[in-house]
Amino acid sequence: MATADLSPPAAADERLPRGRMHLAALAAVTVAAVAFCLFLAKPFLPALTWAVALAVVAYPLHRFVARLIGNGTWAAGVSVTLVLLVIVLPILAVTAALVNQAGPAGAMVQEHVADGRWRELVSRVPYVGEHLPQIEQHVNPEQTARDVFGRLTQDFAGLLSGSAWAFLQALTAVFILFFCFRDREQLLAGLRDVLPVTRPEADRLFGKAADAVHATVFGTLVVGVLQGVTGGLLFWALGLPGALLWGVVMAVLSVLPVVGAFLVWVPAAVLL
Repeated sequence: MATADLSPPAAADERLPRGRMHLAALAAVTVAAVAFCLFLAKPFLPALTWAVALAVVAYPLHRFVARLIGNGTWAAGVSVTLVLLVIVLPILAVTAALVNQAGPAGAMVQEHVADGRWRELVSRVPYVGEHLPQIEQHVNPEQTARDVFGRLTQDFAGLLSGSAWAFLQALTAVFILFFCFRDREQLLAGLRDVLPVTRPEADRLFGKAADAVHATVFGTLVVGVLQGVTGGLLFWALGLPGALLWGVVMAVLSVLPVVGAFLVWVPAAVLL
């Protein structure tokens, strides 16, 4: 009587390493695809961040609009329009005021340089006025002023290029904001599915993230308002012209990244 062969089939031994190779290849392709998607999305991460932050902060407004309108698409469009009005109108007003002030200020600087009145102003500056003759031996202030204005004119094309990129970022943020309003529940449901936590834990995590966004945005706005109010009051107390305008400008600049209110008060301090 023949004994039964209990050894595993050879085909099973061959399928095991082959399956692991397929799994490793699939994992490598997935990592490469995710890295490529991140590479493509990296330039638009600021737009995505602003869109999500605005969606979180303005959600009560959108909820009110959606309750009035009923249609999700139309409600999202109206909410985006209201958010843009709240953001864009103050920026346009401040920009127009700055343009109106920049022309006379530039003409005044050129006039002071041309007739030599800048010497009288510089002579009043502590320490600098005492060493003005030594400074003039190494630096020609008149030529420096002309070079600065010429450089600003030459860099105008670069400024336009940066403005075009900023406009593209803003347009992308508006596009993402619309879908954050319209498809909020679907986006949150999809995010819950990929998070390795339970639904109550995911909801608690979303709540903490929303609280952090609110604290950051409103804290930044409060600090900007305080800097604008204190700067405007100081300009008014010192008798500088346009105290209200420059207070608003300082409030707006303090909210923007990289720049700040020092772009206004440092030239004012030098003038005084």
